[in-house]
Amino acid sequence: MMANCGTRARLLCFSTVHRNPHFVLGLQNCGVRYARISNPAMLLEAVELILAEVAQFENNRPRFQIVHRFSQGSCAPGEEISAIQLEHGGSHVQLPLALAQRFVFNYLAEHRQIALDSSQIASGLKGWFYREHAGNSGLRQVTRIRVATIKVLVQRIRRAMASAFAKVQVKRDPCDVLRSLPAEGSKRVLYKLLADVHWDHPSH
Repeated sequence: MMANCGTRARLLCFSTVHRNPHFVLGLQNCGVRYARISNPAMLLEAVELILAEVAQFENNRPRFQIVHRFSQGSCAPGEEISAIQLEHGGSHVQLPLALAQRFVFNYLAEHRQIALDSSQIASGLKGWFYREHAGNSGLRQVTRIRVATIKVLVQRIRRAMASAFAKVQVKRDPCDVLRSLPAEGSKRVLYKLLADVHWDHPSH
């Protein structure tokens, strides 16, 4: 049984016979929920549990703050995407992201209501905001992001998320936060950020 969480599905493996503990441990290490079932009622209970876990995640998304320096308004060209921070329990943990990764995170956050493929992301990053990035500081910071590099940048963002989650001792899978969704009828992958995001524009 699978509950969809992007291409990384939550798996429930069940059996009516006793399994070797090493076999069960191997499944659990791969992120699979294992349950021994002796009757239909137990199977139903296990399915309801994993669906409840999915629902809990959807209602308890991580919260990020994106800091834009050199602001003369609100998310206007010339600002700098200076930091992405995880907010948790009153603390802020900065994600260790390079410029290209901050671009991709900011763009996915802006469009987090929809899923986008690599071509859409790369095209959007050619817009005015990113062409004039940090221009208000007197020194533009720009980078060329190709379609072929989006997948790698997404993986690096996930690793940065994992580092931040570990610092605040949050057990959360970055692949559940920045999801990969297969595009129907093609080999393309869509990316979607499932998180609460707000932007901060410090005056200095």
